Amino acid sequence: MDPRVRPASRMRSGDAPCWVGTSKRLAYNPAMETSSSMGLGAVLGLALVNAASACGGSGSGAEAGAGSGAGSGAGSGAGADIPTLDWNPVTGGTMIGVKIYDEPDDYGLTFARWTEMGVNTVFASEQVASAKAYRDLAKQHGIATFLILPIYYEYGAAKSGPGACAVGTDGECLKLDWVEFMSPSGQAHREARLAWIRGLVENLQPEGLSIDFIRFFGFWEQIYPDTDPANIPNSCFSATSVAAFEQYAGVQVPEEVAKPADVSAWILTEHADAFTEWKCDTITNMIEAIADMARSLDPDLLINVHLVPWRRGDFGNGIKRIMGQDVEAIGKIADFISPMTYSFMVKQNADWVRSVMEDMGAQADIPIVPSVQVSTTYLPDEMTIEQFEHATQAALRKPSGGVVFYNWPKLDEDQGRYDAAKKIVEKIGSD
Repeated sequence: MDPRVRPASRMRSGDAPCWVGTSKRLAYNPAMETSSSMGLGAVLGLALVNAASACGGSGSGAEAGAGSGAGSGAGSGAGADIPTLDWNPVTGGTMIGVKIYDEPDDYGLTFARWTEMGVNTVFASEQVASAKAYRDLAKQHGIATFLILPIYYEYGAAKSGPGACAVGTDGECLKLDWVEFMSPSGQAHREARLAWIRGLVENLQPEGLSIDFIRFFGFWEQIYPDTDPANIPNSCFSATSVAAFEQYAGVQVPEEVAKPADVSAWILTEHADAFTEWKCDTITNMIEAIADMARSLDPDLLINVHLVPWRRGDFGNGIKRIMGQDVEAIGKIADFISPMTYSFMVKQNADWVRSVMEDMGAQADIPIVPSVQVSTTYLPDEMTIEQFEHATQAALRKPSGGVVFYNWPKLDEDQGRYDAAKKIVEKIGSD
């Protein structure tokens, strides 16, 4: 039986997104909203302030919907139409997250800054989440941890040879700058990753997993709006991948088609749609394997999936054709999806951030928590504070369930950007 709870009734009366569900397997109801100021509720019930009032529930949050909307700014009678929740702590709220990969010099100061800014969720690397100081303070401050899990990215993958790495149309291992992937069809890598994740869940007991690099090879961070889709590398054409595709599609590469470039050309010419379907199924199946295994250890564990920020019309449906990410299918497994809407990095603007969320929201009936870029990366031009503000504001508009800042050190070191983020967070639900 599917443990997740899907959206129930649809209501609308304002701008603050609410969470509903009967367990930690949350369902997002973007129409169940209230014009009241919801402050900073915690997405996992690890509240910085009581979010029950945001959805019209009682001040205690014990039975949202049972009360008459008591609490900060809740409308009269609003709570009467909101379902009573069996899982009391999660009655509402907006995820305010930060990504952090390296341990900070001072955990105490870092948590103080997070609390001041309204952060309620940290997306942490294994290195950070493994630190006892981090775990103790996260518990003390009521901040949830989503453990970042890189799945197919692996340093040195290109040196592992065509039998293990992601292989391009020419039969060679793909590598662009720092980006190098293992082949998603490699069973040894799959089993190793699952065993690794099992150990992390058992030992670290995070509130959630944030599945990253869960796609076929692609350096999307340097693919711009005017890029010709034909110039984006397609993969994977390793012997293992070709064999897996043949079995999946019920086809066989003709014997006379022997050279790697000819094999890939035959597949992409004769069976392009089936190849895309196979890629999407390969990625979706890995996400499902991770989720099933993790939930067998902790049924309340939440699953987030990082997505390439491409809409269905971008680059010839490149999100499926190149990356193998099927948003609709992933949305049936995960609790959240998090498109990496780094607008400045890919030469886009705040309107684009909103359009990515709308496109993905039309495909997946779960919360969308976009990640936004804090400052300049890759490009020589400087990302202004105003551009950062606009991207963040766009990321928090419906159908958003929150925002994640990429990344914390960049935000921490720039007081102007920190103050801008803090001001935006403070205004959530007040407009």
